[in-house]
Amino acid sequence: MNAYLQSVAAYFGLSRLDFRLEEDSWKRIVRVSILPTVVFAATLIQVSLQIKFAESMPLEMPEFWQRVESISDLAPALVPLAVAAVFASGLRPWSRAEGSWMFLIGAALAAVSLGLVLSAAFMYALLGREDAHLLRAYTWAFVGYVAGFLAVGYFFVAYRSMPTGQASDASP
Repeated sequence: MNAYLQSVAAYFGLSRLDFRLEEDSWKRIVRVSILPTVVFAATLIQVSLQIKFAESMPLEMPEFWQRVESISDLAPALVPLAVAAVFASGLRPWSRAEGSWMFLIGAALAAVSLGLVLSAAFMYALLGREDAHLLRAYTWAFVGYVAGFLAVGYFFVAYRSMPTGQASDASP
């Protein structure tokens, strides 16, 4: 897996990425990713419930799903907190391998964001506002917004983990 990722990174001109991790590094990435994962999952649950119970949101929804929907409604409020948690974790030093994985996670989130937002934009452009609304294009755009916002935090950690250039000879 690591060799494949190295070859893909080299193909895209990212040869400085290193994907070999120790057990402690995996645990650190998982700990940092818990809150963003919960927020993203809550966003997906919220969107799924909106699609499933669109017209009869509070009326015909079973009690269990009403409670889940109430909790998942907090997802938009937790997005900035999740990004702040990832940013705060990036203030401590990270290894190059850890940063490479954080870059990979951020790139995946950014790709999801780009795909969903472009899909929603094309729906609005090609179908018109009413038909795009019937296809719930706004929910696709919202999930894309959340994924893009979370990607910013991961890119920050990846940036902080990359070694800076050579020290200048002119400095004292």
